Amino acid sequence: MQLAKIKRYRDNALELTWSNGQVTYITLQKLRDECPCANCKGETVLFESYQPTKLKVFVPGMYDLKKN
Repeated sequence: MQLAKIKRYRDNALELTWSNGQVTYITLQKLRDECPCANCKGETVLFESYQPTKLKVFVPGMYDLKKN
């Protein structure tokens, strides 16, 4: 199954349409909070672990889309 279409849904979510026709929704906050990159989640390389950097405070606009 592959992502076929993505569009903004209301002010705070995305509508994802998959190749099989299924439609799912995800909030921008959930998408941002679950970012899998090494900076957000940390990583282990050659038995050495790197801790993720954590935001200490809420940053205004961190859950907003830059473009539609």
